[in-house]
Amino acid sequence: MATTILAAGTTAATSSDITLAAGESVTLFLTGASGGPMFESAICAVQFKRADNNYTNAYFMEGVTSKNTARFDGPVIFRVSRPAGSASFGVDRA
Repeated sequence: MATTILAAGTTAATSSDITLAAGESVTLFLTGASGGPMFESAICAVQFKRADNNYTNAYFMEGVTSKNTARFDGPVIFRVSRPAGSASFGVDRA
């Protein structure tokens, strides 16, 4: 069952930190508003937390390139960040 980690919208938004323990994995995917289709202009950064507590962009999920999923393994602390735009979309976790 999927869990929403960033609700669909058009405003800039960043999710809370999510921690994966060693041996855990996660698959993230872009979702359109109200479960509808995801627009080509959608783009979202998956950011990993570094040891200095800053974030680095690890992946970009994009509608235009059909890279609308990301999968990675722990241990890691991550978040997703969406810039403001015209496409309403969010991010779910499988």
